[in-house]
Amino acid sequence: METLCNSGVPIQPTIGSNTKVAYEGSSAVLTCNSTSTTLPGGHNLIMTYEWRRDGAIVVTGGRFTLDLTTGRTLTISNINRNDALYSFSCSATEQSGNTSLLSSLFNLAVGCKFLFLVLCYEQNLCCYLQ
Repeated sequence: METLCNSGVPIQPTIGSNTKVAYEGSSAVLTCNSTSTTLPGGHNLIMTYEWRRDGAIVVTGGRFTLDLTTGRTLTISNINRNDALYSFSCSATEQSGNTSLLSSLFNLAVGCKFLFLVLCYEQNLCCYLQ
């Protein structure tokens, strides 16, 4: 068994996304990133993550799916324009019990579904824009 000299608090997490803009009807994956400060480095303590949406804890269900092992990723399915109104944050807890500060707030950028536009210049000449 490994001996830990200094049980530290994880570094304040940052949130990343798999896309800059999530379009309505699509999915987005948010990732909570933190680093352990426990010494010595290279230990095998597991870090788990907790997500919040406007301050309320997010659990798996409905359109939200958390990574089963650690909760590090949050998948939001069937994105809709209202998702842009919510702020997401996360925290990291090391197996030793120490919990980080909450991350900065993250707002998802949501784009509208593409509209099909048909331009007809003459009776038989139409351009389809997507």
